[in-house]
Amino acid sequence: MKSLRYLLTLCVVLLAWSIRAEVQLPAFIASGMVLQQQTTVRLWGKTESGEKVTLTTSWDNKTYSAKPVANGSWAVKVKTPTAGGPYEIRINDGDEIVLQDVLIGEVWIAAGQSNMEMPMKGFQSQPVENSLDLILSSENEQVRLFMTKRAASKEPMSTMVGSWKEASVVSTPDFSATAYLFARRLQSVLKVPVGVICSAWGGTSILGWMPEAAINRTISAEEKAAIIAINDSAKNHPALLYNGMIAPMEGFAARGFIWYQGCANVAHPEPYARLLRSMIQAWRTAWGNNEMAFYAVELAPYRYGRDNEQKFDRAAWVEQVSKMMASTPHTALIPTGDVGDRGCIHPAKKQQVGDRLATMALKHNYALSSLEPEAPAIAKVEYRDGRAYIKTTSPLGPVVGSLHGFEIAGGNKRFHEARAAVNSRTGEIEVWSDHVPDPIAIRYAFHNYPERQNWRNWLGIPALPCRTDDWPLTE
Repeated sequence: MKSLRYLLTLCVVLLAWSIRAEVQLPAFIASGMVLQQQTTVRLWGKTESGEKVTLTTSWDNKTYSAKPVANGSWAVKVKTPTAGGPYEIRINDGDEIVLQDVLIGEVWIAAGQSNMEMPMKGFQSQPVENSLDLILSSENEQVRLFMTKRAASKEPMSTMVGSWKEASVVSTPDFSATAYLFARRLQSVLKVPVGVICSAWGGTSILGWMPEAAINRTISAEEKAAIIAINDSAKNHPALLYNGMIAPMEGFAARGFIWYQGCANVAHPEPYARLLRSMIQAWRTAWGNNEMAFYAVELAPYRYGRDNEQKFDRAAWVEQVSKMMASTPHTALIPTGDVGDRGCIHPAKKQQVGDRLATMALKHNYALSSLEPEAPAIAKVEYRDGRAYIKTTSPLGPVVGSLHGFEIAGGNKRFHEARAAVNSRTGEIEVWSDHVPDPIAIRYAFHNYPERQNWRNWLGIPALPCRTDDWPLTE
């Protein structure tokens, strides 16, 4: 009998030892990850052992330690070198786990709704342009991709579902086209590892991507109710997506954010701009870095409702967001006026978007100052002799024939399609119409879907919708 009890006790002890949980880590702190170079990176997790946790990094053979708090949580801060790898990280709480194939390089976080979520293989009946060639040439162990599974939560979650994958013919078809093409271009220019974590969900409102406290201090209860009424589904209620898809990685060191969202909020441009400013600040605060880059993508030209090409929803949205970003450091709006589709809200030209995001980062985050990714704009306008003379913020790119997309109005505030040309002597854009003998205002591409627009800078970056008047917008 004693022998039986001894055997039973031994079995229980051995079983307990065998099922003892090893260190638990968030999904994005794993083998195959990329860590931000030349900074202090916070790594964290949980342990059930109650013992001190040690962490050793192979790039410098330093060992860090942390004592878990009551719920088993622990965190350490490690110094990262210049780009390189692969390295190992050993974590031990009595049981050791080894994170392998860890690269040091550049990390970015991508988020938004369906145009960010749209994979390289496209949506049904909505392709990504040139996707076959881009996918077949995507093999690159220096580009690492982490796609977050959709998750909405009433409380901030401690982890999310996903895994790091090398860019390849197998992994890229299902990954965000915009985020992948951004990472691909960065890596090809910088020649260092690039990792991108993408949290995106189609049809979502900005309210879902923000902490609720940030929403409540930014807009009124009435504004909040109006926005929810247009996007009244569970995923769009305040903070649910932030809690499920952003909060788990708060503080994971990264260079910046890329953001492609706004279609769900096109009807509320002014409150949206205030919310976006507040969201940028909330995210930066959560990461402990008020200088993190934040690059948003302009809403694609689209009818935004049946036969609504000539309405101003998109242009008003761009106007408000542009004004907000002009006074918010380390932000930019990426122009997409030339890559829209009247009948499809998910334009196929994603490579242009990824390249323009990368070009903005290359100039402002990686000191390639010779680039000019910003949209050309009106610097000054004068009216004389029945014409408007526009001085621009940057030289125009090559123009074949006339410039298109301008409208002009006189004192009656009625806009007419205008003729426009570049004065080869002064470099100014001259705008006029036989219907407007005494012009006082001009607009450019100021519609949901402008038919023709070809004002670009020397890099081919298109101008954003803009106007010189401040008149109420009416159809």
